Amino acid sequence: EASGTNALLHEIDEWNTNGNSRIWVRVPQLASPTDFIWAYWGNPLAADPPSWATNGSVWAPDHYLVWHLKENGFPYADSAQQFPALQGVTPGSVAGLVGLGALFNGTSQHLDAQAIDLGNAFTLSALLKLDAAASNIQALWANKPGGWNSAGFGLYINSYNTADQELRLETGDGTA
Repeated sequence: EASGTNALLHEIDEWNTNGNSRIWVRVPQLASPTDFIWAYWGNPLAADPPSWATNGSVWAPDHYLVWHLKENGFPYADSAQQFPALQGVTPGSVAGLVGLGALFNGTSQHLDAQAIDLGNAFTLSALLKLDAAASNIQALWANKPGGWNSAGFGLYINSYNTADQELRLETGDGTA
């Protein structure tokens, strides 16, 4: 943190001593343009990370599920240590916005974390890039099968049979 003596909770996603490394840091607050954090590396006495760097504490309790999608097949790790993706239809592995990512074909590929009770208020987020040629519904998040008359919710881009690039949230009980 700002004093330079207390480590912020962080997860080393990728470490490359001769290139780019990716570290997710839980920053309490950056309130002004003069706020900052310190980054130190290369200390041979700090070779073993603290337990919170690998046990999900960086993300919990605010996050139920954190997939970085750097794997090229099952299982896809959950950094919050609760819901790894163990089934679905494997997407391709590609360079992403931050490190590696997954390339979904837009029709059959998906990852399944099983049932997660999010309660009545929740936030979903993703870093994604939609293919400019994508048409028809491109699901981002869903807990239901396709179709307007399926129970559950779906967050997607594009209306049915269009490339209008509208962001849509669809909810329903299976009939309305």
